[in-house]
Amino acid sequence: MERTYYLTLRGRIRSWDMLTALALTVAVVAACNPVTQGSPRPASAKTYWYTRSLRYDLAVVSGDHPYMAFSSAVRELWISADGSGRLRIAVPALTFASTVDESAWEAAGRPSQRAIDQSFGPGGLKYEHVELLPTDTSSLKKVVAASTAAHVNEIGRIAQLLLETPASASLRGSLFEVASGLPNTTEKTGTDKLGREGRLLSGPTTFDGLAATHMLLFDASDFRLLEDTTILDSLPLGW
Repeated sequence: MERTYYLTLRGRIRSWDMLTALALTVAVVAACNPVTQGSPRPASAKTYWYTRSLRYDLAVVSGDHPYMAFSSAVRELWISADGSGRLRIAVPALTFASTVDESAWEAAGRPSQRAIDQSFGPGGLKYEHVELLPTDTSSLKKVVAASTAAHVNEIGRIAQLLLETPASASLRGSLFEVASGLPNTTEKTGTDKLGREGRLLSGPTTFDGLAATHMLLFDASDFRLLEDTTILDSLPLGW
């Protein structure tokens, strides 16, 4: 039986040694009102928040022709406060961990992902109303804890509130403080795929029930989220 194991994040692959750890990320390239962007936005007079990011996915495929492949693609999102907008993801470029993996992919029929360009009506996309969140750290901590879903822990929820949202500088700073105060969270200096340096927070998380580490890289000057990374602590049994 063939199985495909996907991780989807934004940013930078931290290590090519994927036998003991899987690392994936997204680096946010631009986040602003799309009026200043050259890319076409949805055909509407609404105001849209625009985010352009570098998206990295990893597929570990088992079966008759098992292989490991990395894909990278530009992701663009336009989203309005009513949840309408547009999502566009370019055709991913594939990179293989080894020539053996590439040969197995060819033997499997050279499967690949397609480009995505889809428009959504009101309510079609999830819009985070971050303008309603408190910036007081104590109050914000309670809101983050209360809004955390069963499959997303607090550091993951904080990433959701920062990625592809118009969070203000004061809110971003408060979210950084909440994240840095989470149990077993550490901080150090880090650098993203684009060479941007920032403050890197790392904390424990899970991915599909597997132990992992969630890392958020913040711009040190205004706390913009530069990169969101999840690393599996080890490959699941059977892979």
